[in-house]
Amino acid sequence: MTKDKILTIVRGEEFKINVKKEIEETDIFYEQYVKAARILDDIAASDSMPEVKEWLKTESENNIIAFCGERGEGKSSAMMSFINAAYTSDAGAKRTIFGDCENVKKTLFAEPIVMDPSMFDDVHNVLDIVLATLYRKFRVKYDLDNQCLGMNEREKLLDQFQKVYRCVSLINNQAKMLDNEYDYEGNISKLAKLGESTGLRNELKQLIEQYLNVMLGVPGPDKSQKSLLIAIDDLDLCSSNAYKMTEQIRKYLIIPKVVIIMAVKVEQLQLCVLEENFKSYENIIGSGERKSELFNEMNSMAERYIAKLIPRARRIYLPKVQTILHARILYENKNKEIIFEGSVKDSMNEAVLDYIFLKTGMRFLINKSNVNFLLPDNLRDMVNMITLLGDMEEPGGDNSIYYNNIQRFCDYFEKEWLPSNLESEDYKAIQKAVHNNYIQLHEDAEFALRKFYNMTEKKVDVAVADYFPEANHSFFRVINWLEVFRLNVFGNLEEKYAYAFYILYTIRLNELLRQKEYDEMAKFMGGYIWAGSFVNVLPNVQGNMLSRSRFILPTIRVFNTIGRMLYPDADILLTGTAVTENYVSKISEKDGNREKKIWVWLLLGLLSNTYGFNQSNQIVYTFYTLRVIFPNYVLLQNLHVSLENFMISLCNLTSLYEKINMELLGIEKDEFVKYIENIEMYNKDVIDVFRNILINIDLSLKFKEYCQEHRESRERGIKDEVGRTKAAVDQFFRNVENFADKYLGGPNDDYTRIRFNSLVLDCDKEGNVTEVDISQLYGFLVQACVQNVENIQTNTNNKKKEEEINVFTSKLRERVLFEIPLRVVSSYLRNKSAENVKANMDNLASNIQRYYSKHPEERIENSEIMALSSFYSKIIDLFIEDPKMNISDELHEEYKDIVYKFQKTC
Repeated sequence: MTKDKILTIVRGEEFKINVKKEIEETDIFYEQYVKAARILDDIAASDSMPEVKEWLKTESENNIIAFCGERGEGKSSAMMSFINAAYTSDAGAKRTIFGDCENVKKTLFAEPIVMDPSMFDDVHNVLDIVLATLYRKFRVKYDLDNQCLGMNEREKLLDQFQKVYRCVSLINNQAKMLDNEYDYEGNISKLAKLGESTGLRNELKQLIEQYLNVMLGVPGPDKSQKSLLIAIDDLDLCSSNAYKMTEQIRKYLIIPKVVIIMAVKVEQLQLCVLEENFKSYENIIGSGERKSELFNEMNSMAERYIAKLIPRARRIYLPKVQTILHARILYENKNKEIIFEGSVKDSMNEAVLDYIFLKTGMRFLINKSNVNFLLPDNLRDMVNMITLLGDMEEPGGDNSIYYNNIQRFCDYFEKEWLPSNLESEDYKAIQKAVHNNYIQLHEDAEFALRKFYNMTEKKVDVAVADYFPEANHSFFRVINWLEVFRLNVFGNLEEKYAYAFYILYTIRLNELLRQKEYDEMAKFMGGYIWAGSFVNVLPNVQGNMLSRSRFILPTIRVFNTIGRMLYPDADILLTGTAVTENYVSKISEKDGNREKKIWVWLLLGLLSNTYGFNQSNQIVYTFYTLRVIFPNYVLLQNLHVSLENFMISLCNLTSLYEKINMELLGIEKDEFVKYIENIEMYNKDVIDVFRNILINIDLSLKFKEYCQEHRESRERGIKDEVGRTKAAVDQFFRNVENFADKYLGGPNDDYTRIRFNSLVLDCDKEGNVTEVDISQLYGFLVQACVQNVENIQTNTNNKKKEEEINVFTSKLRERVLFEIPLRVVSSYLRNKSAENVKANMDNLASNIQRYYSKHPEERIENSEIMALSSFYSKIIDLFIEDPKMNISDELHEEYKDIVYKFQKTC
């Protein structure tokens, strides 16, 4: 079973190469170290094989191990840690990464040679550095103990150094080599020098063998092999000399008893080789007509060259830090004192996001691909972010510390994250928006997101729903565009661009929260997070599919429904009807029900929002421009009722004063504040949860999605609408509880103790609590809406029925002077639908009018008109209910009698 991973960061050493003293199973690169150990074991095994005749050998076993990855992914640290483990650890003493590597256990490693690419230039190269380092290490050992080897061994080793150095010098002096090669009149002894240069590989192999014998002495009984480790860090960074270096490695250093360990970006090294190919074939490219084919061929040549130098089986790709699973962060100082120790999370991403939440209070979430665009995708930048967080003060619940930490995080976002993740034009525009007021910010953000969405091709084409605000600076329209990107855009750059606004808006809202600028937060939001997109959060009403998530109800019915539930015996209800213009008056200070009326108005404001219509008769979601009570004391006719209103209003209760226009009710601001202070005091935990959900953009979008997915409740067996809605709303508040526990909860948080569906209004000295069951109250409001819709529908149907019957009877009673065409009337109905019967009866009435207009001497009796109208009325009832519904057999018989009786008119 894989152990949990620990990312250990030491303060003061965050940006140095981190060389581990021991490699443990909790190391984030442990699996990669194990793979490297197995490759090293394979190389050691090839070194122990018997020598073959020189002329039969084509080349030695490849001896390169490459730690591969992008810049900042920890290649250098991994390479050095692995070399240190191979050189210093006793592989056979305990279970290490070399526990299964029998050949490594038999090998004694000399002190490694570590080469920095900054050493490589036009003068010094790989061979120079290797040779100079070997000689220096030998001299240090010999100077410390000149008895470590005999005179003959010393002279033999120095002579071998001299041979190799002479060969390297000849290779480095290319012009001199050519002169010797083509000097036909020169001394034949020059052939010996030429042979020395071509035999460099063998000479170097002998030198290293002698060097290892001197430096390591006689190995113990458990060590039968010797080897030299050569580390080359970031060879690809030396772009001007990279090809020359790789050629020297390929020709001379792939030899027995040597292991080359690299930290390299393979793609970059391949580009260096490709560049050399361009130089070599520039004449062909310049004169060729098939440049694209030539480019493809040279690119393929470069790829094959690198594949031979560093076989794919020898490449160890380090994991992206964002993909590391089951990990935690350990941040400590040099004395091993813990600065921060996170708990184990499913991924490194979650661990860092938890750290951000701990220090700033801002919650960001991983997406469906298990990444978050805020987080860096390489280890170096991730350590940089963790260091930034580690240097922040521990908030301990102090809003001022939270605010200071958010400011530091905002600086990081503005000056580091934006330039590193977005195109220049895009990030500069967002940098300006960081400091805009909310009006300009909303306008710029919506324009930018709309433009970017229309320009990108990496999206699923859908009809984007548009909801209409009262002003251009609309917060909910920005949120809706972010949701459009979240659901329909799949380009990495496009998603990252949209996520910049997630971060920016989360920062701005959290700044307001920590400064307790609740009024400004209300203005920033404008009363809505989702507005028209807040659908399917609750299941619709059974039967008529009325939306419970947001519905329209006359203001007077909202007030009276709340009043009846809270105070059934008090005389506080408003008079008037839902369709008339209703007035309110000030609440007298002597009114015995004054406090109760104020509570009802407060709850009305909590659960509802105003709305209007634009010139195209489309709903406009209002917050600033419309009040529940107009300045002339007239009530706004209808309100939107929604749980979204309840959540947002709880986050800023003072906004209710202006929303309702309570001053017109004779309620001073100071008196009003006492009421909302009660709500804030007794419902603090509920308000804190709602605030955290709404001000963190990742959470607010995820919350709506979560509620939509978990909206089904046990309401099927409940008979009345109040009970069914109460069950649905209770499920909504359970979703709040579960969501908070999943995304907001720490180890000591218990959200089950919070009653989200109950709002405490007051508590007397004896501890008696006045509270409101919001789920039940919402159930009464939905029931009132259902009844209101039914009444409207009934009135509409009655009016329609009355109009139809009046037209029908007028044909029976009135006579015309012009010719009316004779219409077809079926005597026997094959199609018995109400729609067909109505059409035949309309034709019969027209024929009766035609007949009696042509025969004025005859008249139809009033009783006959009444009988026809009575039958027609029954058909209209069925037609309004369902035009396709078949009439009964009794009505069919009655129909046949009527047609037979008035057959002469047809």
